[in-house]
Amino acid sequence: MKPLFISILLLFSASAVAAIQFEENLHYKVVAEERTDDTQILEFFSFYCATCYRYQAFNQLLKNQFDGDLHKFHVEFLSPPGMQEDMVKAWATAQLLSVEAAFSREIFDRHFEQRQRTESLQDVEDAFLAIGVEAQDFQNTLNSFQTRTLSRRMLQQAERYQIRGTPTYIVNGKYQMLPQGFRNSANFFDDYLELATYLANKD
Repeated sequence: MKPLFISILLLFSASAVAAIQFEENLHYKVVAEERTDDTQILEFFSFYCATCYRYQAFNQLLKNQFDGDLHKFHVEFLSPPGMQEDMVKAWATAQLLSVEAAFSREIFDRHFEQRQRTESLQDVEDAFLAIGVEAQDFQNTLNSFQTRTLSRRMLQQAERYQIRGTPTYIVNGKYQMLPQGFRNSANFFDDYLELATYLANKD
């Protein structure tokens, strides 16, 4: 009976591993002919996007698995009038000051817990001050050449992949993940992470 029991366990294990058969145009779509040489996951998001706020747990899963291969780009189109470019620069500033995680928590908390929208550069500065960044460091970095360069790259990447909604994930420069293929998922974030892993290893 023991060999039979082991065979049954192996059968169920194999079924679990192959539970999802990922399909093009259902779970993902091809957005470029060639993939990047290195593993690369781009997330396009906005601090004004409620879904992006809810995806923070998923982003942590991505970070745990892909570490430095995950790159987050803020988009313009969901920001309030007059703040589109400023919020991209604010995110670039947070990256250059190495306070991305703290700044994300602060802004998302203000927007979706405290219901306080960031609508001016003063609001942005207040958020940086709240996480311990000195006002002079914020101003110097915000207005630096490095921030302008990084902001321009974010906007160029969003245009390159024709980003029209958030959050959007591009894997290895070739594949866009599609959440609609997981409508019946019992554990969406785990399944979505499995898709990211599948695409990261796909030719």
